[in-house]
Amino acid sequence: MAEPELCRSLLEALDTGDGEAFRRIVDRWGFLEQASCVEVAQTFTKFVHTGDHEPTRVCAFVNVLRPLNPSQTTGKGYQLPGGKILWLTEWDWWQMADHAVADESWRRANYDLLVAVGIMTCHFELVPTIQRFDITKTSTICPPTWDPRVQPR
Repeated sequence: MAEPELCRSLLEALDTGDGEAFRRIVDRWGFLEQASCVEVAQTFTKFVHTGDHEPTRVCAFVNVLRPLNPSQTTGKGYQLPGGKILWLTEWDWWQMADHAVADESWRRANYDLLVAVGIMTCHFELVPTIQRFDITKTSTICPPTWDPRVQPR
């Protein structure tokens, strides 16, 4: 049964225990005449905080005002993690910053360099771990062997 409106009405009738609405649906659609039983499944997704925390690195680009015309001669020396000094002109620094913003794979590959030259700053935060749960509620409906609208004698 792939009729969303029928399923929605049926689930509502089952959830509220509305026997009259259920019988109207059964009579109107006649779907129980065609099958011995019908199974209706409804899935809900819930996200639950597990109580644990996971250290997560959070990085951001520095917020520096760009000069109108970055100098191709004036620059600064930056000490890299291995101890070497890298000289970058203002123009080189801004070219590297633009490249880092535009190309995520390049940014990941050059993470240490970008932090060393001050294009990115990073720190760790404890982020709560979240677990996803899918809960499926099923109902099996079988036609009665007797007519519920007729009073037993």
